[in-house]
Amino acid sequence: LLLQQKPDGRVPHEVQFPEVNPHPDLYHKLGNILSKDQFQGQVSVQVDPPSFIISAEKIYQNTQDRAWLLRLLPRFENAIKYLTVMRDFFKTGLPCIIHPWESGTDSSPAYDQIIKLDYSNPLGGPQRMFLYPQMFTRQKKLGYDLQKIADANEFIVEDMNMIAITIRAIISVSRLFDQIGDKQKAEQYRNQARQMTETIQKIHWDDSDGLFWSRYDLKAPKLAKRTTCASLLPLMSEHLPKDKAERIVKEHITNPQ
Repeated sequence: LLLQQKPDGRVPHEVQFPEVNPHPDLYHKLGNILSKDQFQGQVSVQVDPPSFIISAEKIYQNTQDRAWLLRLLPRFENAIKYLTVMRDFFKTGLPCIIHPWESGTDSSPAYDQIIKLDYSNPLGGPQRMFLYPQMFTRQKKLGYDLQKIADANEFIVEDMNMIAITIRAIISVSRLFDQIGDKQKAEQYRNQARQMTETIQKIHWDDSDGLFWSRYDLKAPKLAKRTTCASLLPLMSEHLPKDKAERIVKEHITNPQ
């Protein structure tokens, strides 16, 4: 996975290897046609939440393979820098996604109001199948230039799924630097995770709802108030205050409704 990382730190959402499946079935042919504009060559311009970094922490706990970890840590740092700098369109230190697929939750109803998907008519569901590829096509026309995509402001989302997994990944990197004895870098990433957790409390927490919400629209920022698992994921941050964590658990997770 990390051998596919680009020079700017981006780890692609998908890399095609046609030789692995030279004769795709009809379903995959259709998928390839619909999603073709997300690719530059055989590499997707999209990203994913950096859950692979959290996985790496678990792997290292089991293997204690220091040489393996030392090879990966610089790549993890570059991936985090890409997400929290190159994708920080709101200038808050938080990563943004530019397409629903980048969240890992793909067709989440949290995006319905953002992309103006209307399920009150029978074409609401099938409409999504065309809306998503059209977003890629418009990004392609902009040369996949992140600044131009941000200026177009079609789908710029501080997504709670992406943000929470990034925070948790940064915590993993901090712990891994602790493991190899680099206390300075461990503290650097610990502080970054702490700052990001403080930021989402200021911007994304709604005290009346007792939940975190994604935010969208660079020109007129607003919260996307649709309850999904993404609102629960800030619980993964060890820096989340106990009172907010308890509200999420008591009012939502253990709520039978």
